[in-house]
Amino acid sequence: MGLSHLTTFKRHDIFKADMQPFQSAVIFGAELMMDELVPKLDEMREGANLICCRFPLPPKGTRWKLLHTEGEGIDTVWLYKKCPYVVDNSE
Repeated sequence: MGLSHLTTFKRHDIFKADMQPFQSAVIFGAELMMDELVPKLDEMREGANLICCRFPLPPKGTRWKLLHTEGEGIDTVWLYKKCPYVVDNSE
């Protein structure tokens, strides 16, 4: 599609990084840290996109709306979009 020039990848300690400038993020997190990530990810602006690999965000109490799930087991990825309100993804 010719869009690769618009993409950059950065590796950071997410708990030390300022997440506000990022419109998109890909997270390869551990299951036990997904709850801890939510406040940090909330620094991202409304409308931001998030891909979580291997483990999803908690289903309730976040501002990240689940848009799509692909794969199964450890190969599962979840696509989220940040909303201005708390969502319930448990349905």
